[in-house]
Amino acid sequence: MRRTIAALLLMLQALACTSWKVSRLAPDSAVREESRVLLTLKHGEPLELHEPWVRSDSIGGRVGTLTWAVPLDLVESVKVRRFDTWATVAVVGIPLLFLGFMGAVVGSPFEGDTLRLF
Repeated sequence: MRRTIAALLLMLQALACTSWKVSRLAPDSAVREESRVLLTLKHGEPLELHEPWVRSDSIGGRVGTLTWAVPLDLVESVKVRRFDTWATVAVVGIPLLFLGFMGAVVGSPFEGDTLRLF
């Protein structure tokens, strides 16, 4: 049971290891399958859009409860969330190696169904 809970927690932690990556696709293709995008506008300001869409010469989406649209010629880049391998290694792999090392050196803190602290 404990291993199942630990494995579930690690899987949830691994799912969170994403980062913003610049899309190489045209804006209309980049937003097609995304639930949110991060725009960098020409003057450097970031704008995160939820449920993005492209119509004619504008890209838009929700910002909080409001709907915003920005002309495409004011958009410097469109970023989308992508899985980050190195973040996953750092957040999941290193702690697992540490726990494995501690388990090998110290041994299991469990004897039967009880936790042995000392």
